[in-house]
Amino acid sequence: MRAILHFFVRQRFFASLMLLMICLTGIASLFNINLQELPASKQGETAIITDYPGVSAEEIELEITNRIEKELKSVQGLGWYMSTSVDGRSEIEIRIRDGENIDRVNQAIRDAVDRVAGLPADLESAPLVEPENTATFEFMTLGLSGDMPFAQLRESARQIEKKLRTIPGIGKISSTAFPQREFIVSLIPDRLQAYGLTPEAVVNAISTRNVSSSGGV
Repeated sequence: MRAILHFFVRQRFFASLMLLMICLTGIASLFNINLQELPASKQGETAIITDYPGVSAEEIELEITNRIEKELKSVQGLGWYMSTSVDGRSEIEIRIRDGENIDRVNQAIRDAVDRVAGLPADLESAPLVEPENTATFEFMTLGLSGDMPFAQLRESARQIEKKLRTIPGIGKISSTAFPQREFIVSLIPDRLQAYGLTPEAVVNAISTRNVSSSGGV
């Protein structure tokens, strides 16, 4: 080793040339080496999402959101949480207090959600606890508006979504503000009487053959 050091001391030009080549090789590698994976760092934020299609925002808040919030009060380590109840969906955003063990708090959140009692019996899926990290973090929000019929605007948004899904590296795309289609049924009293039907019978017939879903505003 000492002989090698003495060689570089005597051959300063050669040593400088080697150092320059090493630096240039490193710079070239920086731009040419393919990145395989980035570690997903934890953000300390968690969302609890519950879908309940066909139910009003008021019922969502009473039957789902309030019940989950009641159990969250027993979880230690929460900084704050904020809930949103809309037609067919409940979402609670949680911020974990700085300095807390994120994994431990998230597990406590899951346990609290599992303890929630009195959720609707016809709820298709249990509330989803989704911790956010850099792999799932929302980095862009795209809004679409224009002076055109809503049906045309919705179709344009769907076409944009399809094109976005073809981009490599896109993990998840969520569409919002798409109200479901509604149909208004008008009853003619004379026709009802002629067929021996009542409004309640028509409502029951429609309810048994379709899913009632609010179209929003």
